[in-house]
Amino acid sequence: MGSCHLFAWGANSHGQLSLGYESEQSILPEKVDLSKTNLDPSRISKIVGGAGHTLILDDAGTLYSCGWNKKGQAGIDLSEFSVILDLQTIDALKNIRIKDVACGWDSSIALTDNGEVYTWGSNCFGQLGRAVTGFTNVPGKIEIPFRVKGIAMGLRHSVILTDEGNLLVAGAGSKSQLGILHPNDDTLRQTDAFLPVPGISGINSISCGQYFSAAVTDDGVIITWGDNKWGQLGADFNHVKVHRVPLKLSKRISGIKKLRCGWTHTGVLTEDGKIFTWGRNTYGQLGHPRRETPWIANDVIDISDIKQFEIGSEHNIALNNRGEIFSWGWNEHGNCGNGCIENVWSPQKISIPKEYRGVLIGTGAGHSFAVLETLI
Repeated sequence: MGSCHLFAWGANSHGQLSLGYESEQSILPEKVDLSKTNLDPSRISKIVGGAGHTLILDDAGTLYSCGWNKKGQAGIDLSEFSVILDLQTIDALKNIRIKDVACGWDSSIALTDNGEVYTWGSNCFGQLGRAVTGFTNVPGKIEIPFRVKGIAMGLRHSVILTDEGNLLVAGAGSKSQLGILHPNDDTLRQTDAFLPVPGISGINSISCGQYFSAAVTDDGVIITWGDNKWGQLGADFNHVKVHRVPLKLSKRISGIKKLRCGWTHTGVLTEDGKIFTWGRNTYGQLGHPRRETPWIANDVIDISDIKQFEIGSEHNIALNNRGEIFSWGWNEHGNCGNGCIENVWSPQKISIPKEYRGVLIGTGAGHSFAVLETLI
C-alpha cells in the first residue's frame, strides 16, 4: 500500500478546504497540509460538508472540522474562531467514538458507536432537535428512547433512522420535508424536537435534499417526500409540486447500494456500479445534457464500475474501482475540479497527479475532497 494524501477543491470562501487561506474558487485539486493535525489520511472514513464547513471522520471515531463557524457548526469555541482555516479536532467529542456524520447548511449531526446522536450549529429552525436558542458550538446529545443507526440533514431539517427502521424528524417543514401532517390535515411547518414520521417503517437508509427527504426500505423501495419543483421526488413535477407524506418511487431500481440527495436532485449507486439520477438538470446535475422527463430515474451512461458516489448541493463526484474520479454538474467555484468554472453536463475524469489513484471522496455544498494513494 502506498502513502495517502488529502486533496481538496471548489468553494473555499470560509476556509472549508483546510488549505490555510480563503478563496471563492479552487479549480484544481490541491494537496491539504495535515502536518498540524493528527489526522492520518489513510484512516479517513468519511468527508462531508455544509455551506461553508467541513467534517472529516477517521476510522478511530475521531472527528475533525474546519471552515465557517459563525453558528458553531464546526463545533469549535465561538469566542476564538468564526472561521477555521486548518482542520482541528472537536474537543467536546474527543472521548466519544463517532460512527457517522452529516451536515446541513450551517448545522451538524453525529452518530456514535453506541447509537446515540449529537447535534450542534444553527438551531434557528429547530433542526438540532434540542433546547437551544439560536445556535451553539457545543455538541449536545438528543434524548430519545431509541438506538439510532442512520442520520441525515437537509438545508434546515434533520432525519434520524432508528434501529427498528422508523424515522424521526426535526426542523423546518414548510415544503413538507418532515412528512408529518397535523390532525387538521395541515402540514407540520416546524418542530424543535424530534417527532416520529407516521405511516412508514422498515427503512434501511436515508438522505436529505434542500427541502425534501428520501429513504430506502428493507426490500429496496425508494420513498420520497417534500418539495418536487424539479422532479427530485421521482414524480412528474407537472402534476406533483409537493408531496406532503412519503411517496413510493414508481420506478424500481435493483440492487441499491447508496442513496444520495443534492439540493434539488437525487441519485442512487447500485451494487453493480451504476449510477441513476433524477430531478433538476439546470447545471448538468443529472449527467445528461438533455433529459425530457427528468423526474424519471435513468442511469448515467458515461461511467461504470463505480464504488463510491457523492452529491454536493448541485454537483456530483464518483470514484471507480480503478481509482479514477469523475465529476459533473454545478461548477461555479471549481467544485468539479476540472480546471474551469463552466458547468459540466456529463461526467468528466478529474486530472489527478499520475502517481496517485483515488481511494475515497467527499463533498460539501460547493466543495470537494479526495483521498489519493500513491501508486507502488
